[in-house]
Amino acid sequence: MSTEKQQQAPAIQAGVTVPKARDCANEAVQPGRQLVVHLAADGLTVRCASRDACDVLGCDAAALCGQTIGDLLAENSPLPGASAILRARETGEMQTLVEVDGCDGPEWCVTVEPVPGESEAVAAFIYTARDMTAARAAEEELIRTRRELTILNQAYPALSASLDLDHVLITILDEAQRLIQVVGCSVWLQDVETGELVCRQAAGVKNNVIRDWRLAPGQGIAGWVVRKGEPVVVPDTLTDEHYFQGVDNQTGTPVRSIMAVPLRAKHEVIGVLQVVDSETDRFGQDDLALAQSLAGCAAVAIENARLHRRAELEISERRRSQEDLASSRESFRNVVSNNSDGILVVSPDGEVRYANPAAEALFGCSVEALRDGRFKYPVALRAGFAREVDIESVDRGRRITEMRTVETGWEGEKGFMVAIRDITDNREVEEQLRQSQKMEAIGKLAGGVAHDFNNLLMVILTSAEFVKEELEEGTTAQADINDLLTAAMRAANLTRQLLAFSRQQALEPRVVELNEHIGHTQKMLRRIIGEDIELSFDGASELGLVKVDPGQIDQVIMNLAVNARDAMPRGGILSLSTCNEQVKLSDPSLIEELGSAFGEYVVISVGDTGHGMSDEVKSRVFEPFFTTKERGRGTGLGLSTVYGIVRQHEGYIRVETAVGQGTTFKVYVPRFTDEDQAAEDDAAKVEVPHGTETVMVVEDEESVRRMMAKLVGSLGYKVIQAPSAATALELLEQTGDPIDLLLTDVVMPDVDGVALADQVRAVYPEMKVLFASGYTNDQLSGRGLDENAAILMKPFTRDRVAWKIREMLDGAPPAAQP
Repeated sequence: MSTEKQQQAPAIQAGVTVPKARDCANEAVQPGRQLVVHLAADGLTVRCASRDACDVLGCDAAALCGQTIGDLLAENSPLPGASAILRARETGEMQTLVEVDGCDGPEWCVTVEPVPGESEAVAAFIYTARDMTAARAAEEELIRTRRELTILNQAYPALSASLDLDHVLITILDEAQRLIQVVGCSVWLQDVETGELVCRQAAGVKNNVIRDWRLAPGQGIAGWVVRKGEPVVVPDTLTDEHYFQGVDNQTGTPVRSIMAVPLRAKHEVIGVLQVVDSETDRFGQDDLALAQSLAGCAAVAIENARLHRRAELEISERRRSQEDLASSRESFRNVVSNNSDGILVVSPDGEVRYANPAAEALFGCSVEALRDGRFKYPVALRAGFAREVDIESVDRGRRITEMRTVETGWEGEKGFMVAIRDITDNREVEEQLRQSQKMEAIGKLAGGVAHDFNNLLMVILTSAEFVKEELEEGTTAQADINDLLTAAMRAANLTRQLLAFSRQQALEPRVVELNEHIGHTQKMLRRIIGEDIELSFDGASELGLVKVDPGQIDQVIMNLAVNARDAMPRGGILSLSTCNEQVKLSDPSLIEELGSAFGEYVVISVGDTGHGMSDEVKSRVFEPFFTTKERGRGTGLGLSTVYGIVRQHEGYIRVETAVGQGTTFKVYVPRFTDEDQAAEDDAAKVEVPHGTETVMVVEDEESVRRMMAKLVGSLGYKVIQAPSAATALELLEQTGDPIDLLLTDVVMPDVDGVALADQVRAVYPEMKVLFASGYTNDQLSGRGLDENAAILMKPFTRDRVAWKIREMLDGAPPAAQP
C-alpha cells in the first residue's frame, strides 16, 4: 500500500487512536488463534493488525499498517470471512459469520464491528476472527463427558444394587448391550491360581455356550488385553491374528468387530469386558470411551461383590467356627456327661471341681457329694498316671478300676482330669475265660485218653464176642465172658461220662431206664458234692423209658449237682428224684412256661436246700456267662450247657426257687412210648445182616486193625487190611477185584482218613467210605470231616458194625435196623 493512499485515509475519531487500536489488536492474541485487524472508516485501510493476522496475511505489522486490504477481499483471500467486511461497510452494522477452512481445516468465528465516532458516523471497523476448533472440541468433549456421566449415573445404581457377583455380572452385560447396542458381550475374570481367563457371564451369544470357557494366559483378544493391560478395538476379526475363531465355531454367532477393555481393581487387571458385533469397523472412540467408563464402574462393582463374598465367607466361617466351638463344647459336655467312665476334675490339693454322673454310680454317692468332697486317691494326681486302683464304692463295695490322669485347666486354674473305668466285670469275665480254657484243656486231655480207652475197649469187646460165640450156652466160661463184656461196656460208659464232663461227647441216643442209670451215677456224684452234703435219690416205680444219650444226661445231672453244691456252702441236702408226668391241654400255664406241647414226659428233679434265687436271677439263669458266684468260682456256662442238652433231646427245663427256700430244677424228657418199644423189640429180633462184598480196613494200631478185620470178616465180607493210608493206596492199585467199602480210622500218622478218602474218591468216585474213630465230634470237626459223613464211634459191637456196613452198601438204612 502506497504512502499516498495512507495520507488520504481519514483519521480515527471518537477517541479511537492508532496506538490504542494497536494495543487492542496485540492484547487480542490469546491461546487459540485470534485474528484482529483495525480498519479505518473506509473499511479498506489497515490501521493495525494482530500478530496472528500478520502470520495469516504473510507480512509483518509495520508493512501492513496504512495499506488497503482490497487485495485481501479476493476470492482466495487467506483472511477468513473477509466478505463480512464488505457487508459491514455497506450496512454500517456488525456482521458475524462462521467459516470452515476446507474439509479438515479450522473453524473460524468472524465478527466485523463498526466503531462510531463523535458524530455517530462510523470512525473505524474492528475485524475479529477466532479459531473455534479447540473450543468446539472442548465443547464436544464436555458434551460427551456429560453424556457419559449421565449414562454412567444411570448405570451405576443398577451395578451397585446387588452384591451377588453373578447378578452384578449379568447387570454389567445388560448395561453394555443397552448403552453400546451390540450383538453380544461377555465378562472374563482371571483365575488367580491358574492364570487362566474364565468366561463368567455372556449375553447375546447363541446358546450362551462360551460361559465357563477357559482361555490360557495370553490366548485370544481377552488374553491379549490382560497381558498388555490396554484396551483393544478389532475392526475386522478376519484380519486379526489374536482373534479366537472358536467363538464362531462353537456358538454359530458371526463376530466381525470386537472391543475389549481391561477391568482394573487397585491398579491390577482382574478381567476383561468384551463386546462383539457382526459388522466390521463397528466401534469408534466414543464407544471405547464409554466402554472404559463402564468397565471402571463394573470393576468397582465386581470388587465390591468379591469383597462382600469374602466378608460373607469370613463371617460364615467365623460363625461356623463359633458354632463348631459351641458344638464342640456341648459335645464335650455330652461325652463327659454320658461317658460310662467316671470322670473327675481335681485340683492339685485334691479338691474335686467336677464329677460326671458315671462317677456318681461308680462311687455310690451323689455328684454334689463328690464335688464337695476330696479325692481319696492322691497317688493318681500326676500327669501320665495309668494304673489299676481298687476303690471302695458306698453301695457296691470293692471295685477294681483303671485310672488314667492328664493335666488340664479348669476355670483358669491348673488341675487334673482323672478317668476312672470300672473293670471289675472284665476281670471276672477274664477269670471265667481262663476257667473255660482250663476246662477246654481238661476236655482235650479227656478226649485223648478216651480215644486210647476206646481202642483198648474195641479189642476187648471184639475178642470177648468171638470167644463167647465159640463157647457152649450155660457154661461157666460163657458166664465169665458175659461178665467181661458187661465190665467192658461199663468201662465204655465211664469213658462217655468222662467226655460228658468235658462236653465233648457225640450224641448217641439209646433207650435208657433212668432210675438204673442215675443209680450208677451216684458214686461219681458223691465225689463231686463232698462229704458235708447229703445225697438222696427217690426213683419212681414203673418209671417210663427215655431215649437219650446217657453221657449227655450224666452231664446234665452233674452240672445241676455242682450248681446245687455251690448253693450250699455250709452243707445241706441234694435230692434227686424221677417221676412220670403228663402235660395236658388243661394245664396251659405249664405248657406256656415250658414252651412244650402236651404229652408224656419223664421228669428228673434235682433239688437243694441252698439260698435260692431272686426273680431277677431266675430270669437270667440260663444265659451264657451269667453267674452269681464269687470271682474265679464259676464260668457261667454250666446251666446254659444244661439247657442246650435238654433242648437237643426235645425236652424242657423248669426252675422252682425262692430266696432262702432252695432251688429245684425239673428236666422234662419225652417218654419212650410202648409203640417205640415195640419197634425196638422188632428190630432186635431181626437177624444181623451179612454180606459178601469187599471191604478195606485201614487202621494204624495193629491190634485194633486185626480185631476190626476179624469182626468184618465174620459177617461174610472179604477183608483187605492196610496199616496206613499209603499202603491202602498201593493195595487199591494192585488188587484186581473192586473194593466196595473203605472202612478207615480218622486220626492216623502222616495222611489221615479224611485225606485218604478224598484221594480214593478222586480215582474211585463210586466207592463208599465209612469212618471209625474213638475221638469226639468236636475233635474231628477240625479235620475237615463233612458233617454228613458216616461215622462209627469206637468201641462198637458186632451188631452195630454189621448194620452200619449194610446201610452204607445198600445206600439206605435197613427198615429193621435196631
